[in-house]
Amino acid sequence: MNVIVLCAGYATRMYPLTREHPKPLLDVGGREVLSWLMDRVLQIDGLRHGVLVSNHRFADRFQAWIDGYASSIPIELLDDGSVHEDNRLGALRDLALAWDALPKDARDDGVVVVGGDNLIAFDLAALGDRFRASERPLLLVRQIPGGIPPNRYSEVVLDDNDRIASFREKPSDPRSDLSCICLYFFTEEIRRHLDEYLGAGGNPDAPGHFLAWLTPRMELSAARVEGAWFDIGSFETLEEARRQWEGMT
Repeated sequence: MNVIVLCAGYATRMYPLTREHPKPLLDVGGREVLSWLMDRVLQIDGLRHGVLVSNHRFADRFQAWIDGYASSIPIELLDDGSVHEDNRLGALRDLALAWDALPKDARDDGVVVVGGDNLIAFDLAALGDRFRASERPLLLVRQIPGGIPPNRYSEVVLDDNDRIASFREKPSDPRSDLSCICLYFFTEEIRRHLDEYLGAGGNPDAPGHFLAWLTPRMELSAARVEGAWFDIGSFETLEEARRQWEGMT
């Protein structure tokens, strides 16, 4: 299994803080968000290679992080060439590039795909074991207290066997309190579907659009996760994470 870390966004909603500093490298609890995240990801058994995809503006910052982080697997930096929000490739094109950048003998393996701005406090080792045992794509879903706010999160409906029955990206009329987080266990088959989706003009940015397209085309399993999770997407979530994180580590 391999790891792809998506870090090529510009986080314009958090300007000026992130104008010259990438969001995954913001400090929470004395360390970078990305360091906390990768500590959890590397709990997964059987990992072989990692690719971290960055835009060109912050590539040097991420290379410095790679050089200083004590990883148990080799992590390669992939610069996607983007220099500004207006010419960014989008998360799904970055995912395709990173998948193709894996060593040739590893491209048929499964991949763990993570958004570099996610901060999690739950264990991933058992989820990695479940994915390897089933050999089916596995999405992580969490319950949103009070229900999903309209137009904010993805919405997931599960069947009785914890398979994805319905997936909608940021619906205006959410009917479920389950949402998918940006941490996916993908099989090699999904790489081919990704080419089909992008070739047909699918939205290249939010992975949720791809997952909504993918749901009727193949079986996707889900794992309900508990424990703290922060999507560092605003000043408010950053400050909330900083307030709560010290007691969780």
